[in-house]
Amino acid sequence: MVVRPSHRLVLKTFIHNPQGLKPGALVRLRGVDVGYVGVVRASTEPREGPVEVALIIEGPYTVSIPSDATARLEVDGVLGPTFVEIDPTGAHGVPVAENGVLKSVEVSASNEGAARALEVMGNAMLKQAQKIGDQNQPERPTKSTHP
Repeated sequence: MVVRPSHRLVLKTFIHNPQGLKPGALVRLRGVDVGYVGVVRASTEPREGPVEVALIIEGPYTVSIPSDATARLEVDGVLGPTFVEIDPTGAHGVPVAENGVLKSVEVSASNEGAARALEVMGNAMLKQAQKIGDQNQPERPTKSTHP
């Protein structure tokens, strides 16, 4: 038996950089999975942003999202997939309606920070591997000048 979600809400947000976001990516509210990305496409409303993202919120219960909540792209861990995080922190608006638009917050520093962290970790691992390689090299006999 397949249980179908009984509550569904379609929202939109507009972003400038999709950062690898794909249809089917998770949508989270305060870190809890509440839906998925339906569509990532060029915006028909360029004043809002060049990329339109459709958010499908669905589940067995109604999720109330304030109309002034924000949406931002996040990466799951260091190398994980991109997902949408809805953040209602400080929001006091009425619940967003069907086909409502959530303001997006662009967070590029997190990806730059992750890239820098990977670079630092990679360099440290390379240095450690070189040390291990140097330790495992057999000592070369030195030429003796004695008869």
